[in-house]
Amino acid sequence: MLMIIVVALAFGTVYCSALSPHWKVTADSTTYVLGAESLAQGKGYLEGRYPAILFPPGTSLILAAAWIIGGHTYWALNAEVLLFAFGSLAICFLSFRESLGSVGSGILVLLCLGSTLFFVTTTYVLSEIFFIFFSLLALWCYRRDSTAGSVLSALAAVMVRTVGVSLAIALLLASVRKRPRSWRNIAAYAVPIFFALLWEWRNRRLGWSYSDLMTQRDPWVLTSGHISLLTLLSRLVANRGYCRVLENVLTNDLTADIAWAVIAGVALAGLFVLGFRRLSPDERWPIALYLTLYAIAIALYWPSVIIRFTLPILPLVFACIVGGVEEMARRPRLKWVYAPVLVFMGFYLVRGFQAEMAGAERERGSAFPNELAKYAENYDLQRVAVWWRDHSSRTDRFACRQPNIIGAITGRDGVHFEPTSQPDALEHDLQAKGARFLFLDLELAPDQDRDLGNRLRDSDRFRILKQERQAELFELTHWPPDR
Repeated sequence: MLMIIVVALAFGTVYCSALSPHWKVTADSTTYVLGAESLAQGKGYLEGRYPAILFPPGTSLILAAAWIIGGHTYWALNAEVLLFAFGSLAICFLSFRESLGSVGSGILVLLCLGSTLFFVTTTYVLSEIFFIFFSLLALWCYRRDSTAGSVLSALAAVMVRTVGVSLAIALLLASVRKRPRSWRNIAAYAVPIFFALLWEWRNRRLGWSYSDLMTQRDPWVLTSGHISLLTLLSRLVANRGYCRVLENVLTNDLTADIAWAVIAGVALAGLFVLGFRRLSPDERWPIALYLTLYAIAIALYWPSVIIRFTLPILPLVFACIVGGVEEMARRPRLKWVYAPVLVFMGFYLVRGFQAEMAGAERERGSAFPNELAKYAENYDLQRVAVWWRDHSSRTDRFACRQPNIIGAITGRDGVHFEPTSQPDALEHDLQAKGARFLFLDLELAPDQDRDLGNRLRDSDRFRILKQERQAELFELTHWPPDR
């Protein structure tokens, strides 16, 4: 146990060393951060001048506290995310100590700390870490028969991420299955579900809801139309790649490029099932329902596999796998199983530690040390955006695939542009939206935007103002538009 504590402290030190005073901007984090700043100022849940849509307000409410207490610094927001990450691991340890023992629960914490996906997520101001914290807390309170604690935690999970409704439904169904039933408790578990429905109704009134986004033929493109129910259900099969992605996450990509990866996947699945059976009934039912509903939700939601969607269930899957190893080793003839598992775990932790050390060094730095925000996914786009900010008027408006990112960097208003390869149609769209400038992110959509950029350079309707390897800035040649 002492060795587990020492290794955990080493990983914890790396996590702490990755803290940065910069806000690592992403499309989603702009809503959370700007919403937090607005709430802290008493202006309501706004993103800039407009009501924040889609994302529920829980994450921004949590971040608003850090924004106020931390003296309006992004360092405080990053530290709060890290604090919740450590808190979620503490709850994870306490939740499974009875099933796995102190050593097993300690190994579970090490596996989470050693996960490169878990580490990278703690460096973003996003909702995943908060969701993990509240979902694990809800399951822990449920097992301790604390209805109030479980309902409030489930409500917080839904307020942080709408997919938390899968947890709320799981707890509701598990409470219905209990004998004797308590209808008062069952009604209480319906509260988080009711909130999710109210939030969906609110978003639909504002013009963009999760149900609309899920059923769009091309996500984020309003003019693309909607898919049929059959096509939506076909995503369950099309997104079966989540199984392989989850295996890569569980192994820190050690099996990503090997021919026998399917064998490792089958072994992990077998250990998961074996460990799941070891859980007590109070743990087993809500976890089984939650994992099933969550897996269905993320497979239906998006037409492609997104790796970070697997993170919220990572501690639960690891817990079952650790339990499966312990269950196998209980048989005298299978004691040898500890040897290969410990060897593999050693490679897993070493790989994770090396990657996280390198990642922590990157997080502390920025290509723009004088800028509080950094767009680490495409510094070229930020370089173009900073140049434009310094050479344009505050009233100038731009268009971009992810305008909230450019808006966070420049402090200017931006709009989405409808994907098209025709310069005249694009010009008409930008003029209708009052956007004189166009940013192309060649990292986000390399093929489409590079082809569009080539067409715009050959058109007399646009002129290029600034170009980097992975970003381009164009200006309309005819401005203001004819009225």
